[in-house]
Amino acid sequence: MLRAIDGYTGQPETAAALKLAPLVIVRPGELRAAQWHEFDLDGATWRLPAGRMKMRQDHMVPLARLPGLHL
Repeated sequence: MLRAIDGYTGQPETAAALKLAPLVIVRPGELRAAQWHEFDLDGATWRLPAGRMKMRQDHMVPLARLPGLHL
């Protein structure tokens, strides 16, 4: 599957989402609705607000620290 994602030649936004999805393991709708203010890159977390979550509770997603990635 990861090789197929790497070979995807469609829209750049879709390619980025496909590459990000296996790293964060959230539902596609949550990934599509992500907003920059939800991310704490220094703390390596993504806070999904309760209003978007099925259980109506905030959800914290730990973000991997990837070597060589400087944001």
